[in-house]
Amino acid sequence: MGRPVAGTLAEIYLRERGITALGNLPALRFHPRCKYLPDDGDPSGTRDAWPALLAAVTDGDGTVTGVQRTWLDSPGRTKAPVATPRWAMGHLLGNAVRSETAEPAPGKAGVLAAGEGIDPRPLPEERTVSAPRAARGMAAMRCVAMT
Repeated sequence: MGRPVAGTLAEIYLRERGITALGNLPALRFHPRCKYLPDDGDPSGTRDAWPALLAAVTDGDGTVTGVQRTWLDSPGRTKAPVATPRWAMGHLLGNAVRSETAEPAPGKAGVLAAGEGIDPRPLPEERTVSAPRAARGMAAMRCVAMT
């Protein structure tokens, strides 16, 4: 079970990627010691638990169908030094990690911005410098597996 990202390594990790609007992101949680199963690409003696950013994958009705785990290094600035630092499980196809739900800004109705992965760049509603001006105010979601 995770806790809110505020004040955790997950918050540091997201801020390092330019994601600064963390006020209402209920889909994202933090776990201080999330189980990791080392695989063939990991060196012998790799730890079996790391801090992790957890992202709830939900369907259109808001039912949780899966989770993506991103294991973090101890300072929180990067992913953990393991062979597979990110892993999703559950029913992913057609579902997403959804940002806060809000009414789109005037002139943006019927438009959806989708981003691949939970952390590569800020989404439009985060209103940071790196979000394209034309996309700000759109409804948005982060897709874990875009196919």
